[in-house]
Amino acid sequence: MAKLLNDIEEFFDERIRSFNVYKLETMGESHMVVSGIPEPIDDHSAEMADFALDLMKVTANYQLEDLPTGKLNLRIGIHSGM
Repeated sequence: MAKLLNDIEEFFDERIRSFNVYKLETMGESHMVVSGIPEPIDDHSAEMADFALDLMKVTANYQLEDLPTGKLNLRIGIHSGM
């Protein structure tokens, strides 16, 4: 199970580096990602939405050898801070 979680975390970290977002923390099987910190950006909401849509798209085709179904299921929530 540890290898599976490590593989998923590496995959998410790779996607995070493709966007202007920052991983605050990993809590078990959950990741908290933000945009606009530590440096503020005007379009942080759009950047988060683009990141979420990209993550949904790439995980739809991502296969995991150690997962019985071979698929990742994501639950994504976005909060604007307003």
